[in-house]
Amino acid sequence: MAANALDWRSRIFSTMLRSAGTDVKVQQELLRHSNIQTTLNIYTQAVSEQKRAANSKVVEMVLSPTKTSGTATSGTIGSDWERDATSLQFPKRASND
Repeated sequence: MAANALDWRSRIFSTMLRSAGTDVKVQQELLRHSNIQTTLNIYTQAVSEQKRAANSKVVEMVLSPTKTSGTATSGTIGSDWERDATSLQFPKRASND
């Protein structure tokens, strides 16, 4: 069997293991890599669904109510940013006429 055929199968296998939530060390051992960097940097790809989920978590953290001492503050980070953006007043430019 050609080396390229094994290579793409290993990449698919590694990516599927990762998307199944398999521990990285287990992936490394199943693929028989001596270096975990080989497993992560060459054979494992981020799955789009996982990237979307991670991005959604960050957006939720940014837009959810902020908490101080266990109580929510008056607004959310997102609404503060929106309010600040809508209340910006730029100085009028002096006309050269």
